[in-house]
Amino acid sequence: MPKEKIQGILDSIKTNIITTNELDKSLYRKMDYESFKLTYIQRSKILRDIFKRNQKLIEELHEILKEDLTKEVANSLYEGYRQLEKEEIHDSFLLLQIIDKLIPFYEKENDYSKLLNLYNDENFELSIFLMINQEKIDKIKENIQKTMALKNHYEELGLNERKIIYYSYYNFMSYLPNYDESYIDKMISIYKEAKAFYHSEAVFKMNDQDLARREMNLLNEALLHNFMYYLDDGLCDQMEFVRIIDEIKDTFEDEMDRDLCYAVLTYLNDQMDDLEFIYYLENYHDFFYQDVLKLSFNESKDEIYVRSAKLVDAECILFDFLKHSYLPDNTKEEVAKRIITKALKYFDRVPKDRYTRLYVEEATSRIVKKALPFSSNADLKEKLFTSLILRRQELNYVHSQIVEKIAVAILDSMNETRYPLIKDMIEIGFWDFADLKGYVSRSARLHDIGKSLALGIVNQQIRSLLPDEYHNIILHPEGFQSIIEKDKDFKYYVDVIKGHHKSYDGKSGYPKDFDNTKSKYKLIIDLITIADCIDAGTDNYGRNYHDGKNFDMVFKELKDGANTLYNPDIVSYIEQNGNLMNELKYIVDDYRMELRYEIYVK
Repeated sequence: MPKEKIQGILDSIKTNIITTNELDKSLYRKMDYESFKLTYIQRSKILRDIFKRNQKLIEELHEILKEDLTKEVANSLYEGYRQLEKEEIHDSFLLLQIIDKLIPFYEKENDYSKLLNLYNDENFELSIFLMINQEKIDKIKENIQKTMALKNHYEELGLNERKIIYYSYYNFMSYLPNYDESYIDKMISIYKEAKAFYHSEAVFKMNDQDLARREMNLLNEALLHNFMYYLDDGLCDQMEFVRIIDEIKDTFEDEMDRDLCYAVLTYLNDQMDDLEFIYYLENYHDFFYQDVLKLSFNESKDEIYVRSAKLVDAECILFDFLKHSYLPDNTKEEVAKRIITKALKYFDRVPKDRYTRLYVEEATSRIVKKALPFSSNADLKEKLFTSLILRRQELNYVHSQIVEKIAVAILDSMNETRYPLIKDMIEIGFWDFADLKGYVSRSARLHDIGKSLALGIVNQQIRSLLPDEYHNIILHPEGFQSIIEKDKDFKYYVDVIKGHHKSYDGKSGYPKDFDNTKSKYKLIIDLITIADCIDAGTDNYGRNYHDGKNFDMVFKELKDGANTLYNPDIVSYIEQNGNLMNELKYIVDDYRMELRYEIYVK
């Protein structure tokens, strides 16, 4: 009975996810506006029904996970979740709950085959959510180390599980240093450990020499791509790195990697200047750029991912070196502009299905973070962020545009009627109303910039959020904070980004460690908060996790929350201006749907 029940629950969840994906695809079909509107409304009705069905399924699954596992239940959960993984049906936080329950059970059982899959799958599910924090990095590292340790049981494992051990060494070197520099000085020792294992007697006994050779080539490539960490003597042992690269320089099968290898050695031996090296790096990048332009996207998902990943790695290498180099700023900006233009051209071609979103969101976020310092002004930086990330996230993009439209409508109306609050806003530190309006517009467009790092959670439409997901949600105002705070153009928007989920009186909301009541931009935060709530509350078809409300119902909530949750002056002003009320009703009704049509279909 437990096996059939568990299988039934997971099969139903799988069906619901597949249905949701198909509904999402239907929005991109060529159609006229009225057909799109009907399609969007029908999609919402179906998603609301799926949401209710999934709630019951999740509750049943949670009851199973509360109990101590028997072998029968554990095996049923394992088989069920593994089937979802094989079919690439991802609901990461739900799968992580199952995996976290199974790992201790199979560790006690010493079931190494199952454990290797569990460690590997958990790392994948953790890494595809972009709101990476130290806790997740530590968990990924722990799983990688546990996987490496199981090489001592190599001869007891099947081929697929043996491959996971090789993946763990590659992931340690290619993934972890991107998020925590403390792993950089361990790379060479891990590389040597891997090399010794790949040439071990156990590998020979299992006749895995060809597998080990292929994986050694990938490890060599990972080490080569990390050359940036060895340009500064203070970080790592540069001489040992040069020795290893010199030793393996003729082993690369890819001609481009051999050329890069020789260029790196020449540069590190002070026989090439920064401009010459940039020339090599750009040629290296362009090779992979031309390769991905040949993709028809009918190839296997793994092939698409691998070829795309090579391009993204090459882009990140270029940006990292630009940051390190002593080239003139205008030269850096010219190179960065060429790379960004090519990235935009490629990612515009990538289909917007669920699988490609997983790697595109991660890839474009990496590119944006590294490219921002080389855009000379706020307009270019916002265009970079919007073009590479936000325009692929339709729900977030529509939301940011509507919040801007609402905030500016309120601001314009206040200015036309000479409402005293406008004077108070200008005196924050703006030259005039036009300067203030520009700031409010950009604040609205950027207010949810951190949400782009938690896309799969924020846009969860088919069940309520799990506790871990909600924890990630409340981190979203801080998602890009570390980058934006250091940016000379974007740092002025940090308070609005952090404060738009705080209450007017500062006593509730998140993040808890930010006091919006003491912010210089308090009035702007209040305005964006109200605009944000009006859009979120009235979005009956885009947010299928709450009951639909019209503008009047949402505005009553604003009035009820005035003085505590919302700025009473702004709420009172809206209520007293009938023309403004009518404009806001139009924005959240007809205009929002028209905007969706422009984004999805046109």
